[in-house]
Amino acid sequence: MIRDATERIALRNLLEQDHQNLRRVKSVAKLGSWSYYPSTTRLVFSDVLGEILSLSPERKISLQCLDDWYAFFHSQDQKNFQNIVESCLADGVSRKIQVRVQHTPEDAVMFLECGIYLFDVEKEEQQVLLGTIQDVTESQTRLS
Repeated sequence: MIRDATERIALRNLLEQDHQNLRRVKSVAKLGSWSYYPSTTRLVFSDVLGEILSLSPERKISLQCLDDWYAFFHSQDQKNFQNIVESCLADGVSRKIQVRVQHTPEDAVMFLECGIYLFDVEKEEQQVLLGTIQDVTESQTRLS
């Protein structure tokens, strides 16, 4: 039995093109994302987030758990970010917070707008915490 795969191939190509366009838009908007799977404690970062935060592949891999992720932020923002994440996990209410990142004392401070959302993934029968991060340093420094 032979099947014509033309339509399936065309749909796959459209999906790949949409994925590439979405990645480009996220890159231009400086919008990255991260996902946390509470049932497995797995933490995943988008490539765009790595670009925004100048994370090397090795550094992305070293951020294995939420505590590593919290420690990545400015020391004065770590506890607030942790509280927001824990509250969202507990009650499912989406939240936003602005945090700072400063890799070394010599580096300029980067301002990030973070959104945190909890979703049920029915197909996988688990929850996922999705975070968005947008670099708002330019607009923040104009206000100062």
